Amino acid sequence: MNIQEEKISLAQLLMKTNDPELIRPIREILKKNKPKYFWDELSTD
Repeated sequence: MNIQEEKISLAQLLMKTNDPELIRPIREILKKNKPKYFWDELSTD
């Protein structure tokens, strides 16, 4: 399975659940792994 198929499969599984105890940690993992862009870390100076 390629990465796009894997992401679709995960999204489908997530859409089928209503368990907040499962959704909450997944959200936190995705937030922590959010890509950082150098311009987001630049100071206003």
